Amino acid sequence: VGELESQIDYFEADIEGLSVKKGKSRPPRL
Repeated sequence: VGELESQIDYFEADIEGLSVKKGKSRPPRL
């Protein structure tokens, strides 16, 4: 479940334009 939440959190951050900050911390798992 943690992995799914991580994906959703990253997706939401990408929409807000914070993918750059979160992307450096944890890369997207596609």
